[in-house]
Amino acid sequence: MVECFNLLRCGKSPEGEGGDMHTISFDCRDGGVETLTVQVGLAIDDFDETGQVLWPGAPILGYFLLSDEGQRLIRGKDVAEVGAGIGIPGLLALRHANSVSLTDHNDTVLKILNTNANLNKVDKDSTIVAASVAKVDWYLPAPSDLIGKFDVVIGADVVYAPEAASFLFATTAFFSPWTPTFCI
Repeated sequence: MVECFNLLRCGKSPEGEGGDMHTISFDCRDGGVETLTVQVGLAIDDFDETGQVLWPGAPILGYFLLSDEGQRLIRGKDVAEVGAGIGIPGLLALRHANSVSLTDHNDTVLKILNTNANLNKVDKDSTIVAASVAKVDWYLPAPSDLIGKFDVVIGADVVYAPEAASFLFATTAFFSPWTPTFCI
C-alpha cells in the first residue's frame, strides 16, 4: 500500500546532452521512496517548448498515481500520457500499469522523453519494460497505431489556451474504443 503526500525532492545530477539530469524522489506514507532519473530541458524559448521543464501539476498527478486510488485506476491498464513533457506521471504509472505511452508533439521534447523512458525502465515479471514514446499533434489525426489502444488517459499541465482543450479531447477520443478514464 503506497500513499504519497510529502513534498517532492529533486537533486541535480551531472548534465546530460540537451539538458540537466535530475533525480526526483517521491516520499511515500509507507516509508518507501519512488525515484526517477529524468532529463530536463535547458530553456523555454517559446510556447512550443514548454514540455522541456517540470511544471507543478506533474508531481501532483504522480503522487496521485502512486496512491491506492491511483493504483486502482491504472493497475493492469494501458495508459497514455498526453502532453507528457518530461514524462513524470507516465513514468510513475508504468510501475503499476500494463503499458504506458508517453505522447507529445515537439521533437526536442520527444528526444527528452525517449531519454527518460530509457532511464526509467521497470521489471515486470522478469522482463525489463520501458514506456513507449509517440509523436501526437492534437491538431492532426491521431496516429493509427494508437487508435483504440488505451484504457486510461492522463495528463498534467497540458492546456494553457482554452481553444486547445477541444483538440485535446478530440485526439484522446481516438485512443479508446470505449470511453476511457481521464485523469487530467
